[in-house]
This record gives sequence, structure tokens and C-alpha cells, in this order.
Amino acid sequence: MDPKGFLQLLSQFGLEMDEPRVRLLTEMLAQTESANASAAAVEERLARKKRTLAKLERLIEENRQLWEENRELRERLDSLAEALGACAECWGEDPACRRCRGRGRPGYFLPDEAFLLPLLRALPRQRQEGASRPGASGKTEAV
Repeated sequence: MDPKGFLQLLSQFGLEMDEPRVRLLTEMLAQTESANASAAAVEERLARKKRTLAKLERLIEENRQLWEENRELRERLDSLAEALGACAECWGEDPACRRCRGRGRPGYFLPDEAFLLPLLRALPRQRQEGASRPGASGKTEAV
């Protein structure tokens, strides 16, 4: 009950606001109302913080997944650089690279034969198969 309604109820019973007991009851009622409003505000802040925490947890999980994907892709890229004899640090694009000083394009280092030999063996067969198809030029087309 709001304080004004309480005062109206008291006046119906013939009690006046200037009586000490009525004043004390009115103050207590106002404090209760204020406490209820404060509790509601605290609950709303708590609900907002819970929503924010849930969003943050989702972002942390997405970040973890992206880091894992990035790690896997870097491993693949490092393997490809090694297979092609390129610098895995900069691929020959960074003159300040400690490993190759910007010269590590594919073929700069000794390529990985275990990776390249199967490709080189398959190349003549693929060229023949491509030439036997109608309209095939044997060249790789950009997609």
C-alpha cells in the first residue's frame, strides 16, 4: 500500500497525520516501499548481469573454437610450406624474417619429396585425361 492510501485509510478512522504513532507508521511504510523498489532494481541489475554473463560465455566459447581452428590451419599451412620448400614464417614476403630474410618463396628450401613425388607422378596422367575430354585444354582454370 502506498503512503497516500495509508493516510486516507487512517483519516477514515479519525486518526490525524500529526499524531506520533501515525507519523511513525507512515515513515515505516515509506521505508518499506523504498526497500521494495530497491530490491526490484537489484533484481533487474542481477538479471542484466546474468544475460551479459551468458553472452560473455558464448563469446568465450566462440573465441576458443576460433583459436583451435586457427591453430589447425596454421599447422596445415606450415606443412604445405615445408612440402613446397617455402618459409613457413613469411612465405618469402618479409625481408626482416629471421629464417629466410624474405627469400623463402616456394622452392627456396628443399621441398618435401614425400609430398611432391606423388603429385609429380600424377601430373602426366592428369594432363592426358584432361586432353582426352572434349574442350579440355590441359590448363587449370581459375574458379
